[in-house]
Amino acid sequence: PPWNPEQRLAWEAQVGEWSTLDFTGLPSEERIPEDLYAAEFGVTLTNGLIFSYTFESGFPLDGQGFAASQGSAGSSVDVVFDTPVHAFAVDFPGEILLTLFSEEGEEIFTGAFGGGGAGRFAGLISDEPFDRVRVWDTDPFLVDDLRFGMVVPGPATALVLLPGLGLLGGRRRSGR
Repeated sequence: PPWNPEQRLAWEAQVGEWSTLDFTGLPSEERIPEDLYAAEFGVTLTNGLIFSYTFESGFPLDGQGFAASQGSAGSSVDVVFDTPVHAFAVDFPGEILLTLFSEEGEEIFTGAFGGGGAGRFAGLISDEPFDRVRVWDTDPFLVDDLRFGMVVPGPATALVLLPGLGLLGGRRRSGR
């Protein structure tokens, strides 16, 4: 696959422990309720039309994720955390944009990731906590797993972007 596994490993090593939403077990092409992961993970998915999706080929993870679509104006999904986090990662095919918002609602980072093809990974770590991530694109997009952690990085870490570039689901997984 075109993604670089060292990028995911570097993010995982820096974060230590994380939770994963992976959509495994959801029926394909059905709308996902905004509060599906609220009780277990403290995460709400808002601001978008999100449908579960089974990837038939070309995706290196578990093959199930979500499709986001809002028509010609593009697509976006806000991932809202009950408790602020410092780390966020996504697995996806193609291209995707991520915007992090502080607890006060101010934008603290926006970046574009990917460039075509399957199996992309984007991992972000911020020294400033954030409680919302907007996952978006000017076109409909697909996401596999979404990972997040509440670690506080060291003072020199600031914001780390791991180039290369996939996002959302339902089982909890932890790093070592």
